Amino acid sequence: MPPDLLASRQQAFGADRQIPGPKRKTASEVTLSAGLRDIGLSLAPDRIVALEHFLELLQRWNRVYNLTAVRDPQEMLVQHLLDALAIIPILGERMRGAASSQASPLEVLAGLRIADLGSGAGIPGLVLALVCPELHLLSIEPVGKKCAFQRQVVSESGLAYVEIKQARAEEVRQACDLVMCRALTSLAEFIRISSGLIETGTRLCALKGRRVEIDAELSELPSGWNAEVLPVKVPGLDAERHLVLMHRTAGGSDTSPPTRA
Repeated sequence: MPPDLLASRQQAFGADRQIPGPKRKTASEVTLSAGLRDIGLSLAPDRIVALEHFLELLQRWNRVYNLTAVRDPQEMLVQHLLDALAIIPILGERMRGAASSQASPLEVLAGLRIADLGSGAGIPGLVLALVCPELHLLSIEPVGKKCAFQRQVVSESGLAYVEIKQARAEEVRQACDLVMCRALTSLAEFIRISSGLIETGTRLCALKGRRVEIDAELSELPSGWNAEVLPVKVPGLDAERHLVLMHRTAGGSDTSPPTRA
């Protein structure tokens, strides 16, 4: 601050009073800001606030309802928020049609019908909805307390296009553009339980860990399905992450596991 401006402010506040300075960011705010920058996401301030509020709610509910085994706030931020947010640029690229070739990843997601199976505490689906409120999310989770948490988030965040359904994935019949799951089950089983959500053009997206385990699952895919395995870099996380995108090929309709000899 220039000396003359400092002197005038000291006179206004009183020489013996400390002039208020800028608010110092918390460790979580610093980590989130750096993570978004590394991922390449530019979010409006209200969306960043929404993410921070989600994290606060998750910590509060987790003390009572044990929604996740991750307890440390910094680890929650990296392993849950950033882990979910890191897939957005990849999804934006792969889901982008010819008509939206210049659209940003968030613009691509806006308006899509997305289902998140076994969504738990709302990761990744609800996190995506928080940064892109225009997407239409069907969050499917069989455990009541986890559904209650998600409904609380939706209520406090004012998300208009989110439906929380307490059910098993295989019980739901509703066509979607993209069906997601995170560390839920094998790829073949994911395809099976998604059958009521699939129409022509639907893509399945599985968030997975180590490539060697994914390769073992790829050999068990049912006939008529293709898969693309894409590495995901999660800021602050020293572990393998991959996104497996699957789609049904022309003429393919079998969603049952292959018969093994």
